[in-house]
Amino acid sequence: MANRVYLNGAKLAPPGGVGRNAAWTPSSRTPLAASYRLPLAWMCLFAPGDVTYRQVSDDDAWIEVATPAAAGLARLATRAPRLRAVAGDLGYLVDAFVKHAQTLGPWIVADVFELAMMSKLPQFCEGLMIALVQLDRPDAMTPGEGSHVFFSGLRADWRTADDPEGAIIGWKRGRPPKRPADEDHRLAWREAVATRPPVAYAPGGDFAVGTLLAHPTLGTGLVVVQREGGKLDVFFENGVRQLVHRR
Repeated sequence: MANRVYLNGAKLAPPGGVGRNAAWTPSSRTPLAASYRLPLAWMCLFAPGDVTYRQVSDDDAWIEVATPAAAGLARLATRAPRLRAVAGDLGYLVDAFVKHAQTLGPWIVADVFELAMMSKLPQFCEGLMIALVQLDRPDAMTPGEGSHVFFSGLRADWRTADDPEGAIIGWKRGRPPKRPADEDHRLAWREAVATRPPVAYAPGGDFAVGTLLAHPTLGTGLVVVQREGGKLDVFFENGVRQLVHRR
């Protein structure tokens, strides 16, 4: 057993199915996967009420983790800023996961059965629900001991794990998203926006690298490069734009 978990979009299957996940038909052939942990970004999709433990018989039981896509995406939108802040220089992975999650539906389902089999199913189910309750605490996404060893976001070592990408969002076909070329600018922009007020932009101004500007149409931007001829490369939320100064 690989002790993997899988995340996929799904639709309700026709009645009459038998066995684990019989109620769901996957809507994608390439689910996200992770090993030995439930990635923190996946948890951001779910609420405790999305977890169901089913004891079918003395010898047959399974866990179902499923949410309507609209509800899951709403939770993710609320939790993603804090997750992105905690992820630090891996915040681009959160952006990639949000984009991927928006393609899933009409339900989003996490298949956790293999991982749950590493412990007793009822205790795993209870631990998962407790972890989802704890997820909205102010300190939930910071390193520290949590309610269950398999929940990467509540482990002391998740940021220093051998596979931090997998700990945050899992992986697709074994390859995490590439780090965007402008990710350093994006991190600097976020830090500047959070820590100091911008100054008004005007073509006649003189702006050094690191200056946070307020542009009337482009919004808030961070000067990242000064070029010859009175030109600036300014990073805005949607990318780099070139402006003039000293005119």
